[in-house]
Amino acid sequence: MAATSPHATLGRKLLATGAALAITSGVVGGAMLMGSGASADDSSAETRSSVSADAGADGSSADSDVARFRADMQDARALTGEARTDAIKKIHQDAEAGKYGDKVQQRAERREHRRAAMWAHAPAGLKADLKEVRDAAPADRAALKHEIFTKALDGDYGDRAQKRAERLKNLVDGE
Repeated sequence: MAATSPHATLGRKLLATGAALAITSGVVGGAMLMGSGASADDSSAETRSSVSADAGADGSSADSDVARFRADMQDARALTGEARTDAIKKIHQDAEAGKYGDKVQQRAERREHRRAAMWAHAPAGLKADLKEVRDAAPADRAALKHEIFTKALDGDYGDRAQKRAERLKNLVDGE
């Protein structure tokens, strides 16, 4: 068996791990913009105003809350396995409950609303396959993610998912 470079191995891992999320966000993001009647300019203006409002937030209390949230997330990401997953879930629950202040709570709520909207607009086949990955044993997940990516490239999840998968493949392949 030929040895592979660390770059190629990393590329395959990134491809397998990020494919489902990238495909889902591409499909759903386009569907949400098309369905909302909002233009890309409207969406970017909303983002800019949100960032401006956050930048002008009152005082160091909000800044210290954000710093504490980031430090806790950094500590959680240093963990491995189930401990990491549990720690990150707990931090997100605390953020949504307001334990890191209003600023972090608002961001957590926006994040959750976006995730829910993305999931609601995802193709049924993709949803089923992603649930299968979630429920699978950790050792089997990489192969299942690769299957999802292959199905997306084949167009099984629709044209948008296929285009998104092709762009991701080109990015990883360096084209």
